[in-house]
Amino acid sequence: MNHPPQYLVPLADRPLAAPDYEDSQSQTIWHNPTEKSVVLNLHYETPKATGRPPVGWEAKTGCHRYVIKAGETKAIPSSFDMAIQHTQCFHIDCLQRPFACRSAEEGHEKAIVGGFGPQLTNRGTQRVPIRAGFIQLAPALDDALARQKAAEEEEFRQYQAAKMATARADQARLDQERAASDLAARSTNADKPPGQSGKK
Repeated sequence: MNHPPQYLVPLADRPLAAPDYEDSQSQTIWHNPTEKSVVLNLHYETPKATGRPPVGWEAKTGCHRYVIKAGETKAIPSSFDMAIQHTQCFHIDCLQRPFACRSAEEGHEKAIVGGFGPQLTNRGTQRVPIRAGFIQLAPALDDALARQKAAEEEEFRQYQAAKMATARADQARLDQERAASDLAARSTNADKPPGQSGKK
C-alpha cells in the first residue's frame, strides 16, 4: 500500500537571519490559532566581546527572531521548546523534574506555566532529512579515500619513473649518436694522407 508523501512543515520566518544560517535538524511544529502574528525573540547565546562590533540584530542581541503569522503552522528548532512554552508535568514519575518532561504518553499531560508563546499549539516534532554531503567522514578515518590516494600516489610514481626512463633513453640515444658521429669524423680524418686537412 502506497502512502502519500508527508511534506515537512516550513520553518517560521526569520526576517533578521543571516543567509547562511543552518537550523537544527529536529524541529517542533507550532500552530498560531490567534488572529495576530506571534513574534518570538528566543535567546541562543550571549553576545561575545570581540575586536569587531557585531553585525545585525541577532548578533547584537544573541536572540533569534521567529515570526508565525495568524493561522499559520510553522516549525521552529526543538532546542527552543522550553523557551516557547514552559510546561509542567503532573505524572508521578516526573515529580522530581516536572518541568523537564518531554513524554507524549498518556498520563504525562502538561500545563503551560510560562514561555514566550503560551498561546501557540504544539503539533509535535519533525526530523529534517540530512542533505547529501552535510556530514562527511574525516580523511584520517576514510579507508576508501586512503586507498584512492595511495593508488594515485603509486600511479604518479610510475608516471615519474616512466618519464625519467624515457629521458634517460633519449639521452643515451643522443650520446650514442654523438659518439658515432665523432668516431666517423675521426675515421675520415685518419684515412686522409698526412699533411692534408679538411680545408682547401
